[in-house]
Amino acid sequence: DEVFSNVDTSELAGRNVRDVLKSYFEENPISEPDPGGSGYNFLPEGIANLQNILANLSFGDSLVASAPILLLAASVVIIMGVLGEAFFKKTGIPDILFLMVLGIVIGPVLGIIQPEAVLKIVPYFAAVALIIIMFDGGLNLHIGKVLKTAHFAVILVIVGFAISVGIVAALAHYGLGWEWIDSILLGSIVGGSSSIIVFGLVQKIHISDDAKSMLSFESALTDIFAVIIAFVLFEAMLSGEFSLDLLGATIGKAIMVGLVLGLGVGIPWMFVISKLKNAQHSYM
Repeated sequence: DEVFSNVDTSELAGRNVRDVLKSYFEENPISEPDPGGSGYNFLPEGIANLQNILANLSFGDSLVASAPILLLAASVVIIMGVLGEAFFKKTGIPDILFLMVLGIVIGPVLGIIQPEAVLKIVPYFAAVALIIIMFDGGLNLHIGKVLKTAHFAVILVIVGFAISVGIVAALAHYGLGWEWIDSILLGSIVGGSSSIIVFGLVQKIHISDDAKSMLSFESALTDIFAVIIAFVLFEAMLSGEFSLDLLGATIGKAIMVGLVLGLGVGIPWMFVISKLKNAQHSYM
């Protein structure tokens, strides 16, 4: 039987999670496992029960019914982030790898967290995480050092991104039999370094400040190229035509919009912050 099969999920809005779980397991006690028998499925059944609980809590008709999943996900993310940082300090292995492996284990491997159960909240977590990481990465950059190493970063972007895209595209074309445009699209999506990872990683490894600035700037530029090239190739696949003029114009527009918004909003905001730095709650 599925968990909560006899419970109307619309009623979850008026009850807390503890009461719902308590009443369910009082009515449907879990049978004791038989270690000597062939059907020793206590762990798989427990995982299946947890999957169904998460699914029922996240797909209730009421917004209140999804609140436990939202709070649970936020708590797990915070706890795993702290544990991952401690893991990095002890082993020297980046906590990003720790979190990725953990996500694979509780997702595809054990199936504790189903994609459908968190699909509604992932965009919000992803957007907030991206904003915080990029903002924190920008705060740790020194404009003078960025300008000093900018030419190296540009060269690294062009050479590194081109090589990465070329290797991935060649593997997809010759290994999987894909068309070239599909292969290059895949290469542009996965061929670049992620600024989300680089910004967090360079602050924890012992390298020079110039190297940190160069790698951070390079990762930001790589993201721009990856998004623009992927967008242009996707449009070309839909229209059946590819134009280098369109690619150049799209890159130019993205750079100009970024400069205008960055300078137009960033410089006035610096002035506002300098005036409010001694005010209460200025950190907000």
